[in-house]
Amino acid sequence: GGSSVYSDKAMRYLKGLSTVIYLKVSVNVLENRIVDYIDRGVIGARQKALKDLLAERDPLYLKYSDFTVSVSSNNLDEQYNKLVKVCDKVLEF
Repeated sequence: GGSSVYSDKAMRYLKGLSTVIYLKVSVNVLENRIVDYIDRGVIGARQKALKDLLAERDPLYLKYSDFTVSVSSNNLDEQYNKLVKVCDKVLEF
């Protein structure tokens, strides 16, 4: 989950375990998708705005991801097809 992306140490650990896929989404879309991110258990949500949390974590996502997939579109078929392509690449990886 997104809250596990909080430090280089955590990301190195995750990267050592598996392939890391960053599902990149804009702050606006994320705010619409996560109605109450504080109660959802997002680490740091009580102290910072969602946009600030994403700004902190985005560099880690980008640094450690093997693949980045933009999922800001509202078209679920488009998002699904992108993810299937990446999963096919992961299986070849």
